[in-house]
Amino acid sequence: RMDDLIIRDGMNIYPQEIERALRGDSRVAEALAYGIPDPFGGRKIGLLVKGTFADTAEVMALCREVLPSYESPLRMRFRKTDRGK
Repeated sequence: RMDDLIIRDGMNIYPQEIERALRGDSRVAEALAYGIPDPFGGRKIGLLVKGTFADTAEVMALCREVLPSYESPLRMRFRKTDRGK
């Protein structure tokens, strides 16, 4: 990650807060939030998640549950792990 601050639509977003919120779920082994350049200015949120989810839809459901809408990711990559890893 290049920055510890992402400015999205005038909101200051700290990637570490997103990661901490997601790691609060037992299915998340690792999470990394980062900024993606927005052609209209500012940045959007990208997310890498490693965990025991069934699919990306389940990860997105968790994001909607634990993150405010302005912190929701535009792009997400997910890697499935075995339990306990």
